[in-house]
Amino acid sequence: MKTKILRKYPLQVFLYVIAMLTSLAVPYFFSRLIDHVILSGDYSILLSWFFPVLGLAILSSFLSFCFMGIATLRAGLLNGRALSIHAVRKMLSMAVPAYSKNEQGYYQNIAMNSAFTYGTTHAQVYLELVGAAICVVIILGVMFYINPFLGLLFTVYAPLIIFDTNPYPDSRIKTRVCVILL
Repeated sequence: MKTKILRKYPLQVFLYVIAMLTSLAVPYFFSRLIDHVILSGDYSILLSWFFPVLGLAILSSFLSFCFMGIATLRAGLLNGRALSIHAVRKMLSMAVPAYSKNEQGYYQNIAMNSAFTYGTTHAQVYLELVGAAICVVIILGVMFYINPFLGLLFTVYAPLIIFDTNPYPDSRIKTRVCVILL
């Protein structure tokens, strides 16, 4: 499949990051609401805290639905459509002897299934993976700002988890690396 006809998503990645950071801010503000207003017994500022936090939770749900769910699905469908159009155009421009080498189902598979699978994968890699990586970098930056030791601990911990995760479980592999940091 040609990737030149597929595009990158800088605005969607930015909105994905904003949606993810907004969803990470909701638990923080709810914990502040519980700790500083409810547990301290200062109910006079409860309404001034509760409604903005509730509004942030609703905004976070909306942003997550639009920019983390729908945007990725839309990008995958647009990619699949563009690749299907490209595949059908290439099939229509084929010579008859070249077309008759394979059965009709082969070309339908390329035009539909392979195009949409590759289009969805392209959208997930260039939108979700890049957006999630940017969020991880932002979270690590905040961790280094709060406490450099914790930032270093999380920076070391992430590759250990990736190393310990076996994406292809096999019964012959009996050993796993487990590192516990205390």
